[in-house]
Amino acid sequence: MRLALALCTLSLLLAGCKQEAKETVARAKGAAADAERTAKQVSAQAKSGAEAAAQQIREIGAGDVLEGTLTATGADDLTVRTATGGVETLKSASSIRWVARGASGVQPGARVRVTYIVQGGQKVATQVEAAER
Repeated sequence: MRLALALCTLSLLLAGCKQEAKETVARAKGAAADAERTAKQVSAQAKSGAEAAAQQIREIGAGDVLEGTLTATGADDLTVRTATGGVETLKSASSIRWVARGASGVQPGARVRVTYIVQGGQKVATQVEAAER
């Protein structure tokens, strides 16, 4: 009788351990799935950030200098007619620098050299300098 009771107790104990092991495995699989989802999200965010940084570098590298006659200035843009007759309208950077020689400053009709960068596909003037005649 004692042997049967011991075997029953051992059997119940093993069944409990088996169930506990299954639950532990299930929790571990859930944690692994969560970790995989998080890793994919972080990877996607890092890729997006790297692409945005690369685009900014390409745009800054696309900047140049434009020479011509200043035809108009506005609150947030300026227009220059180039030597070839083309007309370029550029946005004005909030920190645009105007460099003039003499008291008259840079007025429409003046020959200018405009330094610009490209932001969001748009040319943005960062400096307007009165050019020598």
